[in-house]
Amino acid sequence: MKSTDQKILDRMVEIENESFEDGGLRKWELVPIIQHGKLIAMFDKGRPVGLLELMRDWDEPNNFYIYGVSVAKKYRNRGIGSKLLRYAFERFSDKGFKNAILTVDPENRPAVHLYKEKFGFVIDGYRKALYERNSDRFLMTLDIEEFSKNVEEVS
Repeated sequence: MKSTDQKILDRMVEIENESFEDGGLRKWELVPIIQHGKLIAMFDKGRPVGLLELMRDWDEPNNFYIYGVSVAKKYRNRGIGSKLLRYAFERFSDKGFKNAILTVDPENRPAVHLYKEKFGFVIDGYRKALYERNSDRFLMTLDIEEFSKNVEEVS
């Protein structure tokens, strides 16, 4: 990677830490996602301000997992997370993907609301202590084909 790439990676790590504190991704985690998964970023004046990390589900190759959505504090509440998600769903709906899957902290009401109300995710389960003690998560799924139909109907 070029030295300028390192500056972008450093900024991406900052955004991750602002969003997830100790659970944010580090460079050694971001680089494989960039190289072997998908990382979609939104930039402002050449600096990343929002990130969306995706991975294909190995057991169900028609599904992809949303590893994380993070937005720099200064840029929150501007629709950046929604734009990143919409871009991913629209881009991957015509590539044979059927479902987008994610986990979210049940206490993160704004995120749960966004996923359910704005995008149509369904809560498919509850995972107690998924990552560690006191890290309960909702498992949520979006039918990408249904999402695409609804977007076309609204457009």
